[in-house]
Amino acid sequence: MIDILRKVTGKTAKTALALGSGSARGIAHIGVIKALVEKDVRIDMIAGSSMGALVGAAFAREGSIDGAEQIARHLDWKKLVGLADPNFFMLNKGFIHGEKVKEFLKACIGDVSFSDLKIPLSVVTCDIKKGVRKVISAGSVVEAVRSSISIPGIFTPVPMGGSFFVDGGIIEPVPVEAAREMGAGRVIASNVICDPSKKLKAAAPEKKSAVRPSQPLPALSALEKTLVKLTEENSDIISSAMEYAEKVKKKFYKDVLKDIPDMPGMFETILNAVYILEYAAAKENSDGADVLISPDTGFIGPLEFYRGGEAVDAGYRAAMKVL
Repeated sequence: MIDILRKVTGKTAKTALALGSGSARGIAHIGVIKALVEKDVRIDMIAGSSMGALVGAAFAREGSIDGAEQIARHLDWKKLVGLADPNFFMLNKGFIHGEKVKEFLKACIGDVSFSDLKIPLSVVTCDIKKGVRKVISAGSVVEAVRSSISIPGIFTPVPMGGSFFVDGGIIEPVPVEAAREMGAGRVIASNVICDPSKKLKAAAPEKKSAVRPSQPLPALSALEKTLVKLTEENSDIISSAMEYAEKVKKKFYKDVLKDIPDMPGMFETILNAVYILEYAAAKENSDGADVLISPDTGFIGPLEFYRGGEAVDAGYRAAMKVL
């Protein structure tokens, strides 16, 4: 497919990778990139929305995806809970303030500027006050990614330049247009947003990994220490909050929801609502791509980041079929 595309568009045409949103499912982009690298597909530039912005930034820094893959395969729910920093004085703005997420992002991609990246990157975010798309390609990469992953209602909006920014996926879930604006002659898009009516119904693949994980990297141990530190510093708050939430949940189920115990939680409801809204737009965005890779991630829940290894494998399988 890529060889045919090169013949049609010419050898001098630059290739962009457009990585879409998708919460935990977006980890599949790592597997897509892994396959592209194995097939010697040169990526000249990257455009990312939401989770795609995070994965894209990790790859753009050094042109390697090994570190991001190791992080994805070693995260567990306890470490992820440690990233939450609820600000009870700003609950009307968003549940998670995001400062610890910024620390996590720095551990993943470094405290770098766009000019420091090996591969040019554009991050799509949404100006929530004006309702318009903003593409960021200068300044702090961490700030840009933090704004692009800020799901409304869960994360507080990110203030920049006199306005406030949230999840880029709600305005351009698959950033093919942003990739074209960078000067790309051909665009390879990765879209993990599957049909909402089919999500979570698809059978999960066998647990045996389809991709042999890379050897642990030194950067991973540094990230591990950062996550452990964040968790330990807030262990009392986390434990108390989880115990209280469990008590409230049991009482609520007993008194109110005894006949509907499978009602989705608040975060799941918000994420699913965003997911449904993004589905149609993602399909339309993807039509402009020269090559479309659509990993089957329906078996992974939007908050199941601890299933990163499965997501990576799903992305790798999908890319290898297309390439």
